[in-house]
Amino acid sequence: MSNANAGKTDKFLKAVAEYYTAPGRLGQLYRTCIVCPNGCDIEVETAPDGGILSIEGQTCRRGEEFAHQEILDPQRTISSSVRLTGGELPLVSVRLS
Repeated sequence: MSNANAGKTDKFLKAVAEYYTAPGRLGQLYRTCIVCPNGCDIEVETAPDGGILSIEGQTCRRGEEFAHQEILDPQRTISSSVRLTGGELPLVSVRLS
């Protein structure tokens, strides 16, 4: 991988990691629940101190528990692919843990 692409990939990975792990972000965060087949679209409002102000969109108790765990202590491994221009390979796999 060229140095230019490595820099872009590092920047992308940093942005993704910050998005998923930044405590204290005030605003709305959206997650799709993966606990049951309903796949509820859950909206979580967070406070500046990292706490949860409200959770909406879940249709069962497990969805609320999923949202709490996903926002306060995420356990999932996030994986994706990043398209490269001018690299040895056209795509590179990315995994955050």
